[in-house]
Amino acid sequence: MRRVRQPRRILRTNRQSRMGSLFGTLLFGAIAGSILAFVFDPVSGARRQAHLRDKATRFKNDSIFHGMKQARNIRNRARGAAIRMSKARRDRERASAVDDDTLLSRIRSEMGRKVSHARAVHVRVDEGDVTLTGAILKNEVDGLLAKIAKVPGVRRVINQLDAHAVPGHISGLQGEGKPYLHRH
Repeated sequence: MRRVRQPRRILRTNRQSRMGSLFGTLLFGAIAGSILAFVFDPVSGARRQAHLRDKATRFKNDSIFHGMKQARNIRNRARGAAIRMSKARRDRERASAVDDDTLLSRIRSEMGRKVSHARAVHVRVDEGDVTLTGAILKNEVDGLLAKIAKVPGVRRVINQLDAHAVPGHISGLQGEGKPYLHRH
């Protein structure tokens, strides 16, 4: 069996560790000393101090300005959300207060888009309660009921439809109906 060589680990001696620490301290001290000498220079130090003071003041003012801007943005967004929620509530209330004739027209319109023989289905509306009677093809029932339930102002849908798998001898289901509604 062949032995795999382990890589050599280079261990720092205590002396090397102290040297690295000493070098880091000296480097930090040199950088800090040069910055202090640059700022507190007797010839140009006052100008540099004024420049730094101006930068700090500008940073403070910009921070206040941007903070106020963000606060205004959040306030406007919250106000807009509150207005949208209030409008949605008003729209729901208006939709539920629809008279029966308007609701009947909306339902007939939706039926025309969902059922191939809409004339065979009879609709009766009484204060938001919708009763459906008549003949319909079996594969169109679920889609029609779901669509009518979503019409604004409908409280409930009463299904009294007579569903047929094929048109057969039912006169209301004769003919092609609407060709764009046929599913192949």
